[in-house]
Amino acid sequence: DIGGGRVIDPDAVALARECEALDRDRSAWTELSARGAAGVASKHSPEHYALAVERIYGRLIDEAA
Repeated sequence: DIGGGRVIDPDAVALARECEALDRDRSAWTELSARGAAGVASKHSPEHYALAVERIYGRLIDEAA
C-alpha cells in the first residue's frame, strides 16, 4: 500500500462526500496526491518497465529454444 488514497464505500454518494472532504482539506489533498504520485512513479518507472520487458523476452526465448 502506497498510502495515496482512502477507502470508501462503492457508491456515488460516498465518492462525492469524500471528494468534498478532500476539497475542503488542502493539507490532506496535498499529502495524498504526493504519496499517490510517488507510488505510481516507483512502480511504473522506465526502469521497472524495462525489467518487465526483459523478463517477457527471456521467457519467449526460453520457450522458443
